[in-house]
Formats: sequence, C-alpha cells, structure tokens
Amino acid sequence: MNFTPDIGEAVRSPDRARPDIERLSRLTPRERQVIRLVSYGETSKTIGRKLGISFRTVEVHRAHIMAKLGIRSLAEIVLLAIREWPELERDLPEPSRGSADEQEMTMSG
Repeated sequence: MNFTPDIGEAVRSPDRARPDIERLSRLTPRERQVIRLVSYGETSKTIGRKLGISFRTVEVHRAHIMAKLGIRSLAEIVLLAIREWPELERDLPEPSRGSADEQEMTMSG
C-alpha cells in the first residue's frame, strides 16, 4: 500500500507523528466535533448541517485544526481521530441531529 510521505511516516512511526495532549488541548470543542465528524466520512456540507453552521465555517475550522496541530491533509485529521479518540471525546457534546422536522422528513422520505 502506498501512502503520501506524511501518512506513511505516521503509519510507520506512530509515536513520532502523534500529536501530544497539550497540542490537542488547543482545539476548541467545536473543532473536536468537526474532527469527529470528518473521521466519520462526513462532508463539510453535512457537518455544517449537523452543527448548525455553514460549510464554509466548517472549512475554516478544518484549516484551524490543521494549523494548530501542524498537519497537512484530511487523511492526517482522520489518523489523528483514530489515535486520539478518547482525548478528543472528553467533555464533548454530541452534535445536534437536526430539528424534529428534519428528522421526520428523513424518516418518512
């Protein structure tokens, strides 16, 4: 399996590529929510809808996450989520599931 150099290094040397807890503590609760939803494979548009923000705001959060943690790709965000899940989940509220009307439309349609 071929990885980009950054991902390949993270897979081969997880301790070197692993952000420390101090850096993770720089993330806001909203940024941690975004990481969680990105790791589920959600698009920025879907994340925005779930969090009640615009997809452009989601993109800004992703850019801030990458800058704060010194990572350069979406794949690295997902790798981070896999490795640091307990820390990312700590004291984190669940994203809203949309309004009752949206849920009803989804269930009926």
